[in-house]
Amino acid sequence: MQVSRASSFTAYDLTEQEQRSGYTFNEANRAVIQNLISAAAEDFVAVGMGCTTEILTLEERLRIAKLQGQVEILKYLLQAADTIKEEVEAAQNKLNNPDQNPL
Repeated sequence: MQVSRASSFTAYDLTEQEQRSGYTFNEANRAVIQNLISAAAEDFVAVGMGCTTEILTLEERLRIAKLQGQVEILKYLLQAADTIKEEVEAAQNKLNNPDQNPL
């Protein structure tokens, strides 16, 4: 796979292994993603603190929507990583314990 400068419309053809590898985060990666979620959540609270949506400006509403989107995609990445990790662990467990595998 060759990676070049991506635009919003750039998509890559990945093998299943490359896809799994891309969703495999080390602890530092997970910590950085969690810190991004935390920062966006803090900004979200700061923008909308004590306000109802009726009194927020359009700019504030757009900022809140952007922050919500950031949090959702970051959570998605962590959830996808957890799913991949569980699948890998289950496959390894199956290989390491063949006697426990029903035929």
